[in-house]
Amino acid sequence: MKVIKNTLYMLILIFLTACGGGGGGGKASTSTPTLTPAENKDCSESASTSLNAIVAENIIPKNIDVFDRYINFGGLSLFVKPNNSDDFLINVAKTYRDMLGGDLGYTSDCVDTLNREFTSFNVAQRIWSETKPEEFEVFGNSYEAVDLIEERASFSSQEQINEVIEHLLHTISVLGLSQVFPNKWDYTNKTSSLYLSMQQAIDGGYYDITSYENHKASDPAQHQKIIQQEFAYAAILTAWGLKPQVWPESEGEWTLSTAIDVKEKLPLFWTLYENTIENFLTAPLYTDLEARFP
Repeated sequence: MKVIKNTLYMLILIFLTACGGGGGGGKASTSTPTLTPAENKDCSESASTSLNAIVAENIIPKNIDVFDRYINFGGLSLFVKPNNSDDFLINVAKTYRDMLGGDLGYTSDCVDTLNREFTSFNVAQRIWSETKPEEFEVFGNSYEAVDLIEERASFSSQEQINEVIEHLLHTISVLGLSQVFPNKWDYTNKTSSLYLSMQQAIDGGYYDITSYENHKASDPAQHQKIIQQEFAYAAILTAWGLKPQVWPESEGEWTLSTAIDVKEKLPLFWTLYENTIENFLTAPLYTDLEARFP
């Protein structure tokens, strides 16, 4: 009987020790705390890094297909045609610089990752005026590019700003975020955070994709890329608080207007935004945009 009691005592002691019994509060001291989504960031903070100013001397002559000069900033090569103005090229480059942190610089190591990815893949932003280029065989073999920015004298200030911001974000999201965050921003995977966020917006009636249906039958993969890049633009712009100024008339394609709207109605995207965008990319000041594109 004494042996049985001693055996039971030892078993109880072992059990209590394994569970952190005694004065340990019920948890083993080696347990790993669970991070909340807001804490589980994909970008790490680093020392503040300044960004070089962009001046006319940054423009480099280079004839490639229909383009004749460019500025390279942060790994992104911004190409223009002969009939584009130098001022426009500089101001688009300045807007991209703002998105990386502007005069305050940046503190996220994801900016360094984006720069490396853009440099590695020779990513370009194409800019045109008057005659829109066709598909470029030579250009496409040398650089990766998504969309084009048009410089047009007949644009209002708001229209020109929208043209610049939208197509810069297309380039950043499709060729940048998909590399910096390959799982969350995967345009080819219907289980990615981006796709699921977009689907939540469609299901909620906040994002209407019917205007892109013409791409669906002919090129389903291209259709998927387009509807996701357009969603990313609308959602980031709105989360930045710029939607009412930059894209006031979205004609039913996008019905959300404020960051609060996005946070409350699209929780999947808001979590994606917090964990990949918020401490990485910066919203340009609208007053600066108005001064650059009057």
